[in-house]
Amino acid sequence: MTRLLSKNIHYWFTIIFYSVGVIGISLKSFRELFLPFSWGILLLSFLALMFSIKAKEKRFYFFLSICFFISMISEIIGVQTGFLFGDYYYGTNLGFKVFGVPIIIGLNWVILLICSASFFTKIKSRLIRVFVSAVLMVIMDYLMEPVAVGLKFWIWKGDIPIYNFICWFILSLVLHFIYDVLNLNAPNKYARFLFCILALFFVILNFT
Repeated sequence: MTRLLSKNIHYWFTIIFYSVGVIGISLKSFRELFLPFSWGILLLSFLALMFSIKAKEKRFYFFLSICFFISMISEIIGVQTGFLFGDYYYGTNLGFKVFGVPIIIGLNWVILLICSASFFTKIKSRLIRVFVSAVLMVIMDYLMEPVAVGLKFWIWKGDIPIYNFICWFILSLVLHFIYDVLNLNAPNKYARFLFCILALFFVILNFT
């Protein structure tokens, strides 16, 4: 029993952290207490995901660097110019920022990309794998947007534009293609589990 718990400890921590998070954020009297720790939950999610990936070759770390760098640069361009995604800026609850973009956002892109790709490892066609993985990431963004805006993780200067989802899809497509070309898309039960927990987290908060 102890061995089973230690083997699946990242599952249990994920359930506990997101359960506490959704309860704390849902209760208005505790919301302001919980929100500043949002970046910490994302960081723990990233570390748990890394723990679940056993074989980490040089190309895996190369991809992490590429994904983090490209996503951060894209977000910085978006925040500073409005050219990508639309006119928006980040609030204070996602931690330390570089040129207006929280560092944790780059890790969030890594999390969502690896998790969304893990659902389609059995599809034989690379183009289809990459396409449906990018579509799944856009669906997650669609779920996140109302909650993130309501909690002021990021703030739009106006309505959320369709252009945002188009840019999300294109950037996701590029990063998924790199991930797949490097042959990193391997089955990962925890990655699928984490994605489902994240989706459930935002679905619940959309109705609170």
